[in-house]
Amino acid sequence: DMEWLGAYLLPASWTIEGARPRIQGRAQGQARLAGHWSSPDGELAVTFDDLRLRGHRFGAGSVRIFKQRGTVTVDSIQLVQESDRLEIHGSFDIAAGRLGATRLQLTSGQICPYLDALAPQGGWLSGRVSAMIEGSGPLAQPDFKLDLYLERINTAAGSLGDTRIQARGAGRQVHIETAETVTPVGRVRIAASLTRNPAGTVFDANLEDATLRGED
Repeated sequence: DMEWLGAYLLPASWTIEGARPRIQGRAQGQARLAGHWSSPDGELAVTFDDLRLRGHRFGAGSVRIFKQRGTVTVDSIQLVQESDRLEIHGSFDIAAGRLGATRLQLTSGQICPYLDALAPQGGWLSGRVSAMIEGSGPLAQPDFKLDLYLERINTAAGSLGDTRIQARGAGRQVHIETAETVTPVGRVRIAASLTRNPAGTVFDANLEDATLRGED
């Protein structure tokens, strides 16, 4: 059972609503380690089934991770629950605090149960989500590329029409190549650029393009 494993492996600082999250499921795998006990090199390969977090099902999947000197390489993290899927590949230089080429892909027909498990305060959001994120560079401010699609989204403030956002960022610059959504009066599309101040607390926005096309 994974409950005891999660208690030992997860950071003590990770809590949800002030409590350590309860992880359940079945897991099997192997670890190969070599080197100093405080920072060994090696490989971890685990498969798991019926994974549940705070009672919410996350399905089955696998993890394969390597560590060589100061670099951790995620060969593959996969999670499948019915038609929902999460895949992560990438690497991280621990000493430099830098991501290597890293890619995350997510497809979920209903995001609400996962948000409720990970961040209960986000449970007000429901709907279909498809996302692809690629990133590299300093962990605090990586270069990235985002392709996000939202469908049948409902929030506490109301519903949102089908929406697609494509964006990329480098350093303190974020460029929204397109943000398009369907509204009662038509399809709205914008393009914009954002610049974050050195402290990372404020964005200056520049609207580059905005169009509204009525729907028949």
